[in-house]
Order: sequence, then C-alpha cells, then structure tokens
Amino acid sequence: MNSEYTIFTTNNCNSNCIMCPDSDNVRKKTSTISEQNLITQINSIPQDANFVCITGGEPTLLKHELLIFLGICRERLKKTDFLLLSNGRSFADYSYAQQFSEAIPNYLVVGIPIYSDNQNEHDEITRSQGSFFQTVQGIKNLIELGVSVEIRIVILKSNYKKLKELSEYIIKSFAPVLRVNFMGLELMGNAMLNKNDVWVEYKDTMCYLKEATRNLIANGVNCQLYNYPLCYVDKMLWGTYKKSITREKVRFKSECQFCKIKSLCGGFFSSTLAATNPEVRPYI
Repeated sequence: MNSEYTIFTTNNCNSNCIMCPDSDNVRKKTSTISEQNLITQINSIPQDANFVCITGGEPTLLKHELLIFLGICRERLKKTDFLLLSNGRSFADYSYAQQFSEAIPNYLVVGIPIYSDNQNEHDEITRSQGSFFQTVQGIKNLIELGVSVEIRIVILKSNYKKLKELSEYIIKSFAPVLRVNFMGLELMGNAMLNKNDVWVEYKDTMCYLKEATRNLIANGVNCQLYNYPLCYVDKMLWGTYKKSITREKVRFKSECQFCKIKSLCGGFFSSTLAATNPEVRPYI
C-alpha cells in the first residue's frame, strides 16, 4: 500500500516570496514545531512508509534541531523516500551544508526553487536581497557534498518568457542536478494578494515551457511538470506530466466530466480555479 506523509516544521521563512501561498500575516506569526513534537511525529509514521515530505516555512531555520530530527528519520525510516522543501539559502554556509549531508536519511532529495538566472529578478520575487547568491551557493554546496537536489521553477508573469535562459543557466551551473520541476501557481496567500503581478494564463506559457524542457532533456536533465491541467499541456510534454495537486485541493470544471483523459489529469487548485475561471479544452 502506498503511504505518504507530510511533516510541517515551521511557518517562519527568511524569504517572503511574492507568490507564496502563505500570506505576510501568516509569516509574522511564530508557529515553529518543538523538537519533541517533531520526534513524536516521525515516531508515529510506519516504518514501511513510502514517502515523507518535510516542509515549512523554511525547515533549515531550525538549524541544529533539524539535524537531530533528520538523524532520527535516517535511523528509523531506512527505506523511505524523503523530500525536504527549502529555499536553499542556509546551505550557503558550507559547514552547515556538510553537517546536513551527514545527518540526512538514505533517500532524501532537497527541493530548492530558482526563479531567474538574474540576481535582481530572483531577489525581486523572493523580496530578499542576496537570496539569489545564497541559493546558488547552497545548491552548489549540496551537490558537491553528494546530496540530491531538485530545482523547482514556479512559473510567473515575470519569468515565463525567460524559461529558456533559466534552463541554460541550470545546465551550466548545477551539474549533476537530479531533476528540474516546473510548477504552476497556486493562487493563495501572497500569490492571491499579488495576482496581477504574478498570474499568467496557462496557454501563454506553453511554448516557453516546451522550449526550456526540450533544452534540459537534450542536455541530460530530467524534467517534471506540476500543477497544470493536462488539456493545456503540449503532447510532447506528457511524459513529464505529474498529477501533483493534493486530493483536498484539486477541482475540475463541469466541462471536464466529458473529457476522455480526465483520469490522467491533475486538475486545478481550488483557489486558482475560483480566482481565474480558465477555459478548459476537454478531449471528447
């Protein structure tokens, strides 16, 4: 039986991304889980669990407590796949990155976002000066230390026309990265507050997404596409497509009931569907 679990560590973050699904107000409230609570959570997960996602906020803000927690994960869940979501900035400190690499479970991937190949554009999105250089150095440090890294690119109004350039930067700067995931936007929190600055129609992004994906694959980089309705995805990219939206958040439009490929489609985020009312293109 497939079993997946999520462990939330903290809502605090050292970035404040313009399209974060949490809001500024949420970020201002301290909601960090205690070390004992984290240990209790991991001890409650069956030892045959398939997958555990560790998320926040920014988990690395727990610093040494995170390392202790990861060491327990390593000892208790020896065959479980882990994904830790991070902005990567803490790993610019090589000493911390090294301690992290020594503490992690056997099968752990760190998912880190990069939004542009340009410092100013990336920092404008994170609303944190210096975040680009810290993230880039953090990724390089992890790769050097043998940690598997997944680069995540959230597709926004400000970056979708430059995905090809970003793909070239990744190829040049981050070999051998495990994979690159392109992510559709979830219109909640900051993303909803800044909708006019971040939202771009699915149909407008596809030619740029296709070009960047083709470039990465041609250079030996695995790619995945998350959070898109399948009817908007070029068939050339179907091999990269993932049904990624969690069950409680996914919604379909009424027209989707007639679509022959609905069972393969990940649908829409409920919040995004309510805020945008996109046209659908059911396969009849």
